[in-house]
Amino acid sequence: MLKKIQESLTARMKPIEPKQGKRTTMEENSFGETVFTVRGKGYPGFFIIFGAMFGGIPSVILFAILFGKPSPENSTWGTVFALLFLTPFFLIGISTFCAGIFLWLGKTRVKFASGIVTKELSLFGKTFKKKELDREGLEVQFGLSHQENKRARYQLKLESGEKDFSVGGTLREAELLWLERAFRETLGEEVADGPMDIASAIREEEEDDVNEAEIDPDYQSKKLHFSKTTQGWEAHYKNGFGQSVFMIIFGSVFLLAGILMEGSLWGYLQENSETARNIEESSTSSGGKPPILFYLLFGGIGALVMISGILSLGYRLTLAKRHSRIHLSKHWFGMGTRRIFEIDEMEKLEVKKHGEVNDTPRFKLEIVLKGAKKVKLMGFAESPDVGQLKARLAHEKSSAL
Repeated sequence: MLKKIQESLTARMKPIEPKQGKRTTMEENSFGETVFTVRGKGYPGFFIIFGAMFGGIPSVILFAILFGKPSPENSTWGTVFALLFLTPFFLIGISTFCAGIFLWLGKTRVKFASGIVTKELSLFGKTFKKKELDREGLEVQFGLSHQENKRARYQLKLESGEKDFSVGGTLREAELLWLERAFRETLGEEVADGPMDIASAIREEEEDDVNEAEIDPDYQSKKLHFSKTTQGWEAHYKNGFGQSVFMIIFGSVFLLAGILMEGSLWGYLQENSETARNIEESSTSSGGKPPILFYLLFGGIGALVMISGILSLGYRLTLAKRHSRIHLSKHWFGMGTRRIFEIDEMEKLEVKKHGEVNDTPRFKLEIVLKGAKKVKLMGFAESPDVGQLKARLAHEKSSAL
């Protein structure tokens, strides 16, 4: 029995043999293009159920608020807050539901022409999205798509220059392996035979990107960019704007819920002048309302998330090479720390795994100075960013020898 359980837990980590399957087809059209088609699942999936449940109840309440007869007992503040609180749930729900409809009934076509590669999304015979890439220099690699029942699902990422698109996020791993090898054969690349483990391939590729990265003089990303100076170069790193704003909005909504909802902290402070004495009495629910500690916890979590988002939004790291020195600055809205050290003080550069996001590793980059002192440069960062910064520092270190 234990052996069967162990085999079931490790089965998805074993190499898988590529198999075309029923949802993928390959053909040549009258224009001489090689066309790959990925059909929908053919049955309603998780996204439809999740979207209907996540957006269904907010939709009913929003409809009642907007078109129903207002109750004189409800305050204007309560109505406005309810709209602000429910709208994100409604938008997420309806977006997820529509995505589920496409995954169920839609088709994705990838056309390989002589000079370009095109991706088309169609539903009910109508094409509603199209994207093109240059075939020259096109790269095909695996990437993480999403999590399904705590299991990673993968997709193919096609990239050419600064443009890219993904395909196959709902395919079984065997089908995705077949599609990847078929893409490579169409591009004239050599393809290795035999089974393969996609998760291991992605991790190895990420680590190779860091440790074997070469300096790209034109490298820019959403978080990291470089600039030349008269004394050397500068690297500027910041956290993602969208992620930080999402944390601020998400935290603000929960903070306001803990302050303004009926029976919440605001109502509690209005009704109780001797708050210290009454907290103990109000720690249990009465009259059908949640206890005040529930709102304190609700709002407290929201405040922590909001503050974290604000600090993340204002974080800036600047690493400058000036002659024979490295200048390091870390700032949060103008307040921060500075440090200067000689390049020949660097003993080595250490790259370590620093967590994962959906089974995709993140890395930490540190400089080890003489005397075993460590200087942290980046944490929880993506492999291309860490690789480029490490490559530049390694070059400066070798040049100083």
